[in-house]
Amino acid sequence: MSESRQGGVRQIMRDLHKWQRKWVDSLVAVGVLAVLGGAFALSLPNADTMAHAVGVAAISAGFSVLIGAFTGKRAAYEQYAKEANLRRRDKVYNPLYSELRYVQETLEQAASHILPYPLFITSGQEQGDQIEDLFGFERIHLAKWPTFKTDARKYDLKPSTQRLLDDLLSLAEAYTEAVQATQAPTETILGNSFDEAAEEVKRRPAFAAWQKEFNDPEHHKLPHGIAPRLEYDWCELLIQPLSQGETIGSHMAPQWVRQLQLQGWVIGGDQQAVAKRFRAWFGGNYAYAPPPESWTADIIAAAWPELNSHPTYHRARDVEKKLYRLTSELERQVATALQDIQDRYEGGKPLV
Repeated sequence: MSESRQGGVRQIMRDLHKWQRKWVDSLVAVGVLAVLGGAFALSLPNADTMAHAVGVAAISAGFSVLIGAFTGKRAAYEQYAKEANLRRRDKVYNPLYSELRYVQETLEQAASHILPYPLFITSGQEQGDQIEDLFGFERIHLAKWPTFKTDARKYDLKPSTQRLLDDLLSLAEAYTEAVQATQAPTETILGNSFDEAAEEVKRRPAFAAWQKEFNDPEHHKLPHGIAPRLEYDWCELLIQPLSQGETIGSHMAPQWVRQLQLQGWVIGGDQQAVAKRFRAWFGGNYAYAPPPESWTADIIAAAWPELNSHPTYHRARDVEKKLYRLTSELERQVATALQDIQDRYEGGKPLV
């Protein structure tokens, strides 16, 4: 149906509702007059039997008209309420419920170590799209309430609910800021742990023997992939050229943290997931044989106590708990409203 035709239908319904209200108000006036007229007839001194009968009949008729008018008015009100609530269900409550439920489920899955905690929870789709383009990761978008606030749909929510939704957006912003505050210390701690592990490898006699053979010009005469593989070929990562004042750990840590969503796993307290993601980076991004799995696991194990107990992670976890509680409360309120609409206007629970 075209927008103009929809507007015409809505105008017809508004006109019909106005006519119904006027008709009901007229009936109320007639009923009141009948009751007052009957009461007046009964109050006349020396009223004869006929006047008494007319008065009783008028009062009876007046009350009948009033009951009918008020019943009709109540029915009209219920009809208006039904139409309004069904519209709210489709235009406001269902979209808002889906978004809140998605946030709640994502945080629950993160708490169960199924997913990492999100790095960003944005207050609008456009802002979220910009973040996705920049970082390449999925982000949670709290886009419904910011949109509803700009038009009349905000009046479909109670003022108290509006305040809670505003609080939710503020908490989402605080959560994102808290998570981003973990980035620098995570890079530092992980980079230092990697540097310590690298220095330990470089002190091994086997590393010195490998480096001598690796640097032999005869070794590089054969094309890459045909030259014989050496046990410590994975150590080529440890001897790559670096800028002045840079270490291999400080050079690589920003890539690991940003590409692997390590912060999201650390917030969940999942050391194994962090070690697994860290290990996967070497297998998927390094052109040579990856280092031993035990070596990468030891790097995370050494970094973990400081990472897991860092104040920035405590802050992120505290804000996440508040965010989850408020999301769950709002989800419960909207779900209750949807259930009430179903019970009142849709015949209750579905039959199948």
